[in-house]
Order: sequence, then structure tokens, then C-alpha cells
Amino acid sequence: MIVSAVTGHYKADGPTRIVEADCVIGHSFGTTIEPQSVNSNLGLLAAFWADATETPLIVDHVLAEALPSHAPEPVAVTEGEISTATGGGLGTWGTFLEADKYMAEHNLQNPIVVAQAFLVVRAAAQAVKFGMRPILPEGLPRKFDPESQQAWTRSRVAWIPREVAGSVYLKATGKI
Repeated sequence: MIVSAVTGHYKADGPTRIVEADCVIGHSFGTTIEPQSVNSNLGLLAAFWADATETPLIVDHVLAEALPSHAPEPVAVTEGEISTATGGGLGTWGTFLEADKYMAEHNLQNPIVVAQAFLVVRAAAQAVKFGMRPILPEGLPRKFDPESQQAWTRSRVAWIPREVAGSVYLKATGKI
């Protein structure tokens, strides 16, 4: 997981796993939603996978704003304060909390997890903590958000120390 947080490399699941998908969970990265931003790219991918697999779409409120106009309507949108430097706010864990409720009500367990490439392995580890069987698609963006309100999502240099320390904290608190 640390290697992925540092390099942005992850192992994408192939077509066999993709056909098992029963929903899509999309996580924003940073706070910018303008065209060509990482969140715009994530929104396109979340919409694509929800359409391609004909499955429900669950996203956080930042990503909901970045979805293209042709995207399917999300079945759940997590609301709350964006993640803070000290681990407060919504974050990936909060999105999974909301997704878990929807998934339990609809007997779902195989989400395609759409997240920025440097984040996706940690996000998948968090999904596993909820009993989900995450599926990682190819082609997740490796971009950062230079204009983000979250300093650690602005660049790889800012991301690495925060994510490494954050992963240790999440492990200690049982969230990965």
C-alpha cells in the first residue's frame, strides 16, 4: 500500500472481475472540479463505469459536482466537511460508511472503486474493512490538484508524507 501511495502504481482488475461489479463508488481527490481537473477525470470514469456495468453510482459530494451532465444520477451522495489535515471530515472512510449502508440494503458487495491512482490502493484496503470486494479499474488518473484546498493533494511531494503518516494512523485505528 505504501509503494502505491508513493508511486501511484496499482494492479487493475481484469474483465473477469469487472463483470462481477454490482455498484461503483467514486472518491474525489482534492477540491477542484473544473474541466480537466483530477475530479473532472474521476467523474468521467465513475460515470463511464456506472454506465458500462449498469450499476448504481455512489459518490462523495465533491465528485457529485464534477460528474458530467450525461452521468447516471447517483443513488447516494455522501455529505460532510472535506477531509482535514488532522484526519477529520468526510474522507474515503466516510464515503465507504455511506456506501456500506446502501450496499447492505441492496445486497451488494463488489464495487468498482474509482479514485486517484495514488489513493486507490488505500481506498481498496478500506473497502475490504467493510467486507466489500473492491474492483480496481484501469486508467485511473495520476494527476494532483494544484489549486486544492487540501495542501496534501496539490502535489506528489505534498502527498507522500501525509499519506504515509495517515496510513499508519488509519492502521492503528482499524480503518485499514
